[in-house]
Amino acid sequence: MYTFQIEETGHKDNFSDLLSSFPLPPVIKEHTIVDVVVVSVDKKIVTVNGPFRCEGTIKLADFDQKPSVGDTVKAFVYRVDDGINGQPILSHYKARLETDFEHLRAAINSNETVEGVIEEVAYGNRGLMVRVGTQTGFLPATLAFDYNCNFAEMASSLVGEKTPLKVTGINLEKENFIFNRKKALVEENGDLDTLRDKIVRGNRLKGRVTNIKNYGIFIDLGGIDGMCHVSDLAWCVNKANPQKYKIGQEIDVFVRDFDENKEKITLSLKHLDRTDWAGFTSNYNVNDVVECEVNDISLKRGMIFVSINNQVNGMIHIRDVIGTDAPLKEVYNHIETDQKLNAVITGIDQTLGRESVVLSVQSIIGKERLERFAQNNKVSDKIKGRISNIRNNLVFMEFDEEGLEALLPIGEMSWTEQDENFVKTLSVGDEHEVVIQKLDPQNNKFVVSLKRAKKSPQMLYPNGTKLNALVHHFDRNDNLHLTLADGDIEIFCPKNYIVNKSQYRTNSLLSRGMEVEVTVRQVKNRNQRLTIVASLDESIFDDVNTKNAVIMNTALKDAMNTAQQ
Repeated sequence: MYTFQIEETGHKDNFSDLLSSFPLPPVIKEHTIVDVVVVSVDKKIVTVNGPFRCEGTIKLADFDQKPSVGDTVKAFVYRVDDGINGQPILSHYKARLETDFEHLRAAINSNETVEGVIEEVAYGNRGLMVRVGTQTGFLPATLAFDYNCNFAEMASSLVGEKTPLKVTGINLEKENFIFNRKKALVEENGDLDTLRDKIVRGNRLKGRVTNIKNYGIFIDLGGIDGMCHVSDLAWCVNKANPQKYKIGQEIDVFVRDFDENKEKITLSLKHLDRTDWAGFTSNYNVNDVVECEVNDISLKRGMIFVSINNQVNGMIHIRDVIGTDAPLKEVYNHIETDQKLNAVITGIDQTLGRESVVLSVQSIIGKERLERFAQNNKVSDKIKGRISNIRNNLVFMEFDEEGLEALLPIGEMSWTEQDENFVKTLSVGDEHEVVIQKLDPQNNKFVVSLKRAKKSPQMLYPNGTKLNALVHHFDRNDNLHLTLADGDIEIFCPKNYIVNKSQYRTNSLLSRGMEVEVTVRQVKNRNQRLTIVASLDESIFDDVNTKNAVIMNTALKDAMNTAQQ
């Protein structure tokens, strides 16, 4: 309301001139927003003064915070004059609605990040209703959290909390906006490329728990989710409790591994405190016997997971318990969860992020068996056994009713072939006589040799031995290749081991399949095959030359007889 103060000037009769000297109030249009000043504040009414003929009132409920006298606030003009008292009809809440609406609509194109409050879960866990100022909008579940999260629990934990948002669109029919929380979080923490640069093995990051399972917890790192398996919650799984964490809780995490191809992030909480691991590795070494408690049996991974002295986790191969032939489920007849047993440490990996302890039950049982076996057997003894298992070109042989096994290395299978081709000729159940090559009960090592049970080629073909061989071919360097006449052993004659004083080239005198006599010079392995290096004597070519001369004379006579006829 504008007020006028009239002072006496001595020109009382010229009132119209005086009135015209004052400026006219601005013309206010209805359905516009204007600035007004608070004059008074009552329990329910706020009185304001603005560019109107008289003061106006606004409901106190329109304000989110109680205003003070003298504050300038926004007011939406419904009517300039109510038609009764000449008062304007005003609304501060409507002004806020209009202002916030235009602000959010502009944010769609400007990519501005706004702050909103999560109000409730909506549309059957499909999303959240969010309020930004006076405006409400919908935040779809897929744009709120990572797909790994427990949406219902994560959303419930965030109801009432403020969160950054991006405005992605507007639903004009429902007059609300569509928001994106994930995009705002990524921008807040840096773009994805920058975030990925931080995800390096050994780095320490901050994250928020998004889902909790019995097997571990999922953690949002700011747009990318990682998982912390229950075995990475604590150095000993008995101390790991996923349920002690809460959805939405902010925690520090350690990046244990990052597979960039699969974008799989493996996180750890136990690495934040390495006290238990350091204590274990300082007190125990390989070959030490420790007490274990079985926590889990995984047929899929072929492992028995245990806790060692309630301090660190360890693992035992199922095959170590049941042997190489039995089906994996046989392990349940020998081991059960919560069972306590003694095992020997066979390996400790201290690589950062991949710390592990491997144990063996058989190492204890097998050591006792091997000690009894060694009382009656020694290295170089010949013994009979049967092949118990073949896997990945590794051959294992069994030698007694207790299932005592020995390794038959690939290099100890055959004198003539030392590759996987020979392994294919072997079958589980085959019986063979072998020679004990290594017998060490203390370190639980038992190795046998199949080839040493037979005479070596050096013994069968000593230097100077005469052998009958079949010509195979000459190579580009004029070296001669042959095969043993009564076997498939390769014989190699270097050209400098071939004595040929005839006028003919060697490769013209010897043809494929021709049988010749060679002299053994050396027996060795070439390209993992047994090869006899031999020489050809000059006498061989004398016989060849004589035969060739007879053939040529016969051919010449036949040609002359044909010409005379």
